[in-house]
Amino acid sequence: MPFSISQMLGGFRKKETSAKRRERAPHNTAPGKKSDFPGKPDFKEVAAKETSSAAPQVSKQKVHTSDLAWSLIVRPHISEKSTMLGEGKYILKVSRGASKGNLKRAVGDRYGVEVEDVKILNMPSKQRRRGATLGTKPGFKKAIITLAKGQLINEF
Repeated sequence: MPFSISQMLGGFRKKETSAKRRERAPHNTAPGKKSDFPGKPDFKEVAAKETSSAAPQVSKQKVHTSDLAWSLIVRPHISEKSTMLGEGKYILKVSRGASKGNLKRAVGDRYGVEVEDVKILNMPSKQRRRGATLGTKPGFKKAIITLAKGQLINEF
């Protein structure tokens, strides 16, 4: 027989011995111990920095609204129907948790426009077929945004 059984089965290796395991550095350190890794800060040092930081706090309202705008609006929904809506009306794909009031504020903050009306539609998922394979196209939520007269969004 030209090959050994271990060569035919993929050459199993022995597990590393316990002496080799002891040589390796530990992954986690206890809260009181210094870290074995040079770039990693100590637990107590980090806690002390967090409590003693006297940096000025940013207004929560401004941070919240800009984060809200970027998390709610996914992308513009460009289709034949959306391009025929006319001036001042835009269709956006939005996140599942979006509501009318939040969207009105988010669009106003993100694009610097005054929103007059928001209509929300939940588009259902659809079944699609490719040969014998049956799959689903996921549904999404979209919003029709109407801006105040004379206002436009230049990004579309």
